[in-house]
Amino acid sequence: MARKREPVERKGSEEDRAIVTELRERYTKCVEHDRDNRKKYRENMRFTLVAGEQWDEQTKKDRGKDRVMYEFNEVRIKCKAVVNQIRSNRPSAKISPAEDGDVSLAEAMKGLIDQIQNACDADSVMDYATEHQVIGGMGAERYRTRFL
Repeated sequence: MARKREPVERKGSEEDRAIVTELRERYTKCVEHDRDNRKKYRENMRFTLVAGEQWDEQTKKDRGKDRVMYEFNEVRIKCKAVVNQIRSNRPSAKISPAEDGDVSLAEAMKGLIDQIQNACDADSVMDYATEHQVIGGMGAERYRTRFL
């Protein structure tokens, strides 16, 4: 049986508490501001990917359980066509040397990026992000220029 943990008193300066309070307030503002976008995103994803979601609840109720409700999901077909086109012409970062920069260094950096993408299966992650961008209107890819 797991022991119940005693609450830990957090020690920190007033400055730290003020920063945390400000961060929480900013986070709350961001969530409130983006709430409608995220709701529409979920609706779009459900409408396109979940069978039966192209009929609203009231129409389903009015028709009853005995009547067939056909669904010809043209939206999904069109979205998949766009996603597949993006897959076939996959966007990628281009590393180019500065004015009199070192071409071999740029090639080495490009090779390093390619190796990292292959090692971490970046293609599947980019495909997932692309689907969400096309269908739901939200999704992003990011390249960091700093190694952690």
